[in-house]
Amino acid sequence: MLNTGSGPISMTRTRFINNTAMVGGQGGTIYAMDPKDANFTDCSWLNNSAYQGGGIYASRFGKKADWAFTRCKFEGNTADQRGAAVWTTGMNYTFTATNFSANKALMGAAVYATNSGTKRKLNMMFNKCVMEGNAAEQSAGVAWVTGYKNVSLDSCRIAGNRAGQSAGGLYLQDTPARIAGCVLSGNRARSAAAVMLQGNDSVVQAVGSLFQDNMVRAWLVYC
Repeated sequence: MLNTGSGPISMTRTRFINNTAMVGGQGGTIYAMDPKDANFTDCSWLNNSAYQGGGIYASRFGKKADWAFTRCKFEGNTADQRGAAVWTTGMNYTFTATNFSANKALMGAAVYATNSGTKRKLNMMFNKCVMEGNAAEQSAGVAWVTGYKNVSLDSCRIAGNRAGQSAGGLYLQDTPARIAGCVLSGNRARSAAAVMLQGNDSVVQAVGSLFQDNMVRAWLVYC
């Protein structure tokens, strides 16, 4: 729908509903190649679809870009492969009071993020976010993150998400995380119902958080 790669992006009270990228396409609503900074406030992505990045597909290989989402909603988006809400590589993200619900993908039902091909130290932050009822056919019922310097979740609720194989909640590959004041409840997977860690750099610091009623055939947390 939108193809951007030049100037910064600023959107407020904007809704994206029932948009579709053509077969094999990426970014159901926004396709951003080497974008600059972006701010989204009170925006919604509802029932959008694509091969990857059902809502947003954003890739940065130049200098760093910071994208921020405040009081936004991603609901009912789908991706044939990865990232029903957001597919991204090489970028920093801050999600504040943003909800992810009923998104579906093969992997990374809400967010699929990598640091492939860059040497930048990237951060992803979730603050007061709700992630409920998302589903991955294979892994990462909520978010798959690879090669980031840090992922932080503060005062978030991660509940009722599921994955057919591993990581009903978070899949962290070579990525450390801090989980503070969060509730992770009722998530399901064949292994690692809440959090899966892969790689020597994947370490989780959990502070004042509750892990409750997560269901798994093997491990709650796998590393």
